Amino acid sequence: PISLPSVRTGLLTKLNALTVGLIALTGLAISAYYFWQKWSDESSDLRQRGRSITAVFAEQSEFGVYTSDRASLEPMLDSLAHDRDVAYAIVLDRKLAPIVERRFARRLSNEPIPTLPASFAVPKAGQMLEFEQTIGGRRYLELVAPIGHTQKGASRAIAAAAAETSVRTVEDGSP
Repeated sequence: PISLPSVRTGLLTKLNALTVGLIALTGLAISAYYFWQKWSDESSDLRQRGRSITAVFAEQSEFGVYTSDRASLEPMLDSLAHDRDVAYAIVLDRKLAPIVERRFARRLSNEPIPTLPASFAVPKAGQMLEFEQTIGGRRYLELVAPIGHTQKGASRAIAAAAAETSVRTVEDGSP
């Protein structure tokens, strides 16, 4: 074994080492806190942006859903293509069958989109459901909002017009 002489450190050296250590620990703790805060803010920002986009899309697509008019829904889906936070959009009818579907993320081009859970119930007006789906090994936030059920202004007029069109179609016997 190697025998080394003992190293004696003075009080000033010990205090300097303690000060440097505390400064480094404080810097590390502050950096970790800001990293965590930014990460959680990004997650909540994504959820909030998703809720806003979904609410606006649900309101604007009401007439197209009531009349099953794919041509009126397609331009709205096209407008979502430039938003990098939107991976896919599906518009469902009352029976939860897709009217239109669009995938914006390249990774989803060959992946099947999971169906809604068996216990799924359509949310009430003004509410929104959130699901975290794993597709192709990546996590996606899925938001579901009801279309219609509001009795205010333009939405009420659109619902009345769609109901009137449906009644005429049935009375006339035309498809």
